[in-house]
Amino acid sequence: MTTASTKPIKLAFALLSLLVFSACESGAAITSTDTSETSGTSVGDGTDSAEIWAEAWCRAGETCNCTGYSEASCLIAMAAFFNQIRESAETQSLIFSETCFDQWLTVLDASECLPPETFFPSCDNENSPPCQLFVGEQAIGDACEHVYAGNDSCAEGLSCGESLTCQDTCVDLPPPDEVGPGEPCGPNQGICPDDHYCSGICVAQGGAGAPCDFGYQCISGLYCTDNKVCMPAHAVGEPCTSTAQCHFSRCAAGICVDDAVQCYYLESYLAL
Repeated sequence: MTTASTKPIKLAFALLSLLVFSACESGAAITSTDTSETSGTSVGDGTDSAEIWAEAWCRAGETCNCTGYSEASCLIAMAAFFNQIRESAETQSLIFSETCFDQWLTVLDASECLPPETFFPSCDNENSPPCQLFVGEQAIGDACEHVYAGNDSCAEGLSCGESLTCQDTCVDLPPPDEVGPGEPCGPNQGICPDDHYCSGICVAQGGAGAPCDFGYQCISGLYCTDNKVCMPAHAVGEPCTSTAQCHFSRCAAGICVDDAVQCYYLESYLAL
């Protein structure tokens, strides 16, 4: 990978996944919060916008030299994924945010491989604040609900807080304290120390041979096998059958390869 430490890599990949899971799992009747035309397309019909979304995200396959990248396959997969977002949106009575859509098109409009930090929306960056592709209509202080992974029923610029009321997304909130092994953990309670994961309480990650259901239950450098046992991950250049087996690298054509974070993202949505 191209970053200096493994933690930014893990965080970047998690945020990339969250971004699109959030978009996919939220729903909306496709009515734009901005009625102006942008990029020469009517976002409301969902057809041209799907193609534009696919082109924007698939650009990373070329600029980041993703192993095994096929532009044609990527465009088909990502357009289908956007349409899945749209169809899910229609069932949830949320609203399509053309503002957020355009924001991401601007971020992704690059001729070189973008660093992972590009995908960290920040309240300190007026050009890339946190946003959702689909939003609700609830105002500050109104009761709200989370819609799958990350999106919610709050209006543009608001987020559904842990108290299940809408709040300004960019209100400064104190970060949770680190808590110890066996102590309660979560957004309002605290962050687990290294080599632990949160399952209501902080649980120690397993070493080689320990039972597991998911990779995060194993210490760094291990993965959870199909037999649900933590085992050493494969290094770059070693054979593999899935990316889960590779240590901070990606499985392509049966080999662990050192690809950019964006390549993981495209692979996770069958675009590689």
